[in-house]
Amino acid sequence: MTAPGDMARLLATEVRLDAMLRQAQQEAEALVAAAREAAAALDASLETELAAAADRQAEEITADRARRESAIAVEAQASAARFTAIPPDQITRLSEVVVDRLLREARA
Repeated sequence: MTAPGDMARLLATEVRLDAMLRQAQQEAEALVAAAREAAAALDASLETELAAAADRQAEEITADRARRESAIAVEAQASAARFTAIPPDQITRLSEVVVDRLLREARA
């Protein structure tokens, strides 16, 4: 049989342990909530960094494409200028040479 004092101490211990358990649960919930908030903030930060990196890459690709298009245009203009610089009488002579050569090869 238990003495009344033992029962009172047992109940008091149970009440204290129950209070400690509730406090530990509240602290654990607070830690989990803080961890979730930190994870969400980090996720948002990473998404922002990723979006900025994607924007920078798109800008670099666009700038590179523009540089390449410009270089191609310059080269095309230079090629066209070489042909337009040939005097018409020289073009006539060259075309005659080409036609003569083709005719000779066709007869052979």
